[in-house]
Amino acid sequence: MRTSNRAAGVVASVPREDKLCYLAKDRFPEWTDDFRQTLFQELSSGASVLHDREALLKSVLFGLQDGLPETQLQTLFQAADAHSSEDILFLGLHQLPDAARTWLSDQVSKALAFNTEFASEDKLNDEYQKARVSEWDSDAIYNSHAASNPDMRLWRKRKHWYVEEAVALLLGKDPAIIKAETAKTLRDEARQKFGRTTKFLKDYFRWTSELDKALAAKHLEPPIKPTSFIMWGTDRGLPLPAQLTNSKGLASEKDVDELNPKEREVFYSIFSDGGKI
Repeated sequence: MRTSNRAAGVVASVPREDKLCYLAKDRFPEWTDDFRQTLFQELSSGASVLHDREALLKSVLFGLQDGLPETQLQTLFQAADAHSSEDILFLGLHQLPDAARTWLSDQVSKALAFNTEFASEDKLNDEYQKARVSEWDSDAIYNSHAASNPDMRLWRKRKHWYVEEAVALLLGKDPAIIKAETAKTLRDEARQKFGRTTKFLKDYFRWTSELDKALAAKHLEPPIKPTSFIMWGTDRGLPLPAQLTNSKGLASEKDVDELNPKEREVFYSIFSDGGKI
């Protein structure tokens, strides 16, 4: 889905260095927040600095203050008698030990390459939005431990499921937590914030539509019997959770006994070769 005008406007208003810092968290996990911020602020301060390597290094060194990782302060600046982060402010670039200068130069090179990689504002904005959606997605309720660990045996004992319950179970989620209204609220929130939605939410509504069509075509009968749904899903090669279908992916004998004669005949015709499809 394309980013909405509102979401695009919000992204465009975020300073370029902030978007680069956000994306750099995963690319350069060894950098502290302050260090990342300093690097990209200096890179964004003026084009003239970018063409003068020495000026850029001096600018980054001065701007770092307490932004350097503590381990680098301890190991690389001891030779220059820089016992604390504040001492960096009083160091000239020529006073840095070779190891420290090389390290600093390498980090600046990485930041320059990263900045060049996202020279296109459209690419930067798109990747920034993707990263924000991914972070939001990982924290969403449907990825919580409780929602992702439904008691499948308990749900299999139900006499029937509603469409929203069948969809949640198909996706390995607890229907008591992930309801249709919950999913709709999350989809609306994602679209408003990011102009796009997530894979889980796309799958949720896609399978809701598929089940509605199956019911309309009478491939499934309302209310949906758990065994009928499992047979329907297995016949179509759907990725049903193993806990829902038993370890072999088959309905249990007790479930089969609950089928009407016609359904039982179809079941045994499908699995007459020992359960191999």
